[in-house]
Amino acid sequence: MDLGQISVSEYLRPLKISLPSIPHITIETNQTCNLHCKTCYNIYQDTIKSLDEIKSEIDLALTKRNLETITLIGGEPTLHPDLPEIIRYIRSKRLICQLLTNGIVFRKEPSLINEYKQAGLDRILF
Repeated sequence: MDLGQISVSEYLRPLKISLPSIPHITIETNQTCNLHCKTCYNIYQDTIKSLDEIKSEIDLALTKRNLETITLIGGEPTLHPDLPEIIRYIRSKRLICQLLTNGIVFRKEPSLINEYKQAGLDRILF
């Protein structure tokens, strides 16, 4: 069969999933980072959301979706000054909490892993 002769619509259909059924969101806690990669969209950003802003985003997401997991992203989320409290808040909602990080901060402060674990962090994604 020559694929060049086949209409795209015969094989490709949009994935139709309603928002409430998607069990995962990401929350950008801050746009600050410790790497400053030249190709990063956050290279010239330095925004840090307040704890109240992040809690509001979590609460809003819970009204829109049947959530199971929240992944905290940045920038570099380990640079957020209230990260343990953010983790505790997510866990208080009985959600899985993941952290997407470049891991650099753990080389300088390995005890942070234990602090985040005690706060309730479920997974670290590097």
